[in-house]
Amino acid sequence: MTRVNDIVMALLYSLPPVAALICLLMMVLRRRSGQPEEARRLTRIMLVTYSVAIFVWACMVMYIVAPAWFVVLQAPFFYTFPLWCVLLYRIVFELTGTGKHDRFPIYHYILPAVLPLVCLIWSFFVPFEAQLYIVESRGQAMEGYEAFTLLFASKPPVFAVWDSVYAFLCLQRIMRYQRVIGDY
Repeated sequence: MTRVNDIVMALLYSLPPVAALICLLMMVLRRRSGQPEEARRLTRIMLVTYSVAIFVWACMVMYIVAPAWFVVLQAPFFYTFPLWCVLLYRIVFELTGTGKHDRFPIYHYILPAVLPLVCLIWSFFVPFEAQLYIVESRGQAMEGYEAFTLLFASKPPVFAVWDSVYAFLCLQRIMRYQRVIGDY
């Protein structure tokens, strides 16, 4: 019964990357048409966003059906999941530009790399079998690796906080844009 549940979960988790892949292909086809420079920049950002979304969702599927692959890709996954929020914020940032030459701060890309970098470095000191056990047991601590398990299990709360912060930043940027346009 568990295997059937895993297959159903994998199929459900596969829908978003397929949708993102379709959007990615449509963006590539649209990119071939003549566009002004601003539209090309936004198209490039959207292409990267869809690519990151495909990777994130593919990793989620691997978590269910191929835990060994997930162990190998957990550090990039840990980076790209919050990066997806940053890229969505970047799209909002570009769309709500007010004509001033405000540039998107680079620290938005650096900040989400800190915890995954710690995870990557730490994973070199934790045996593959221990990491695989943590994934297959869905976050149960293996004796001697409780701290690493805590870091591994911290992903959902970290993602929830990160998503909330960037949702707030997007709303704040949109409201500021609305005020600027309203005063125009």
